[in-house]
Amino acid sequence: MDWNNVTVTELAEGLKEVELGRPRPLTEFCFQLKNFGLPRSLDKWSGRVKNNVYYYRVNYVLLYVVAQLVVVVHRPAALVALAAVCVSLMCLNDPFATGFNDALLKVMKRLHSRTATRLRALVANNDSTLGLRRRGPGPRLFILWLPRTVFVLLGVLIGLLLMWRSAPARTLGYGLALGLGLPLLHASFRSPNLKARLTSAREEFRAVWRGYQAAAGQVGGPSMVNDYTQ
Repeated sequence: MDWNNVTVTELAEGLKEVELGRPRPLTEFCFQLKNFGLPRSLDKWSGRVKNNVYYYRVNYVLLYVVAQLVVVVHRPAALVALAAVCVSLMCLNDPFATGFNDALLKVMKRLHSRTATRLRALVANNDSTLGLRRRGPGPRLFILWLPRTVFVLLGVLIGLLLMWRSAPARTLGYGLALGLGLPLLHASFRSPNLKARLTSAREEFRAVWRGYQAAAGQVGGPSMVNDYTQ
């Protein structure tokens, strides 16, 4: 798969649909020094960064969280705000959002089963989806009774406001610089290994298969299908 031909929008769409999975081993992520080096050209750098962002996505999320923790570890309110922002942003990933929604409904069912039942009915009436996806222009994904986009925006805004009140702007700047700069440096200098290339080829096949499913769904009419390729 030629990552130079992959646009940022396509990369974001792929990160949205793929399961987060487990982080890559630490030895592979940062201790194989022979696999680090300068890219030969700007095009090589662009393709390398896109490949590494997709392949090491979970490692970069954890690296961002650790960088933020180092900066705000002495401020409990900022830690809560950081957790709210991270969880909200991770809800942009479809598998995580559906799993998080199910977990919230289970907790709500234990606390007040009638409310949980009403929420499920409300979401169903809005033609939403909770783990099943309809190809093409179909239902939005809901978290509790809120559309996923609204839930993410509210979570991020509340987290940022709480973090702003609990930590000075300079501290937030340090955390943001570390959280984004370290993954970017790693993605720029880490050469894609054979495992990453094989993973890219497998995901390319899955993308083709998803496109085939979408075409079949449009020909046969709208239907709910399990996304087995994720």
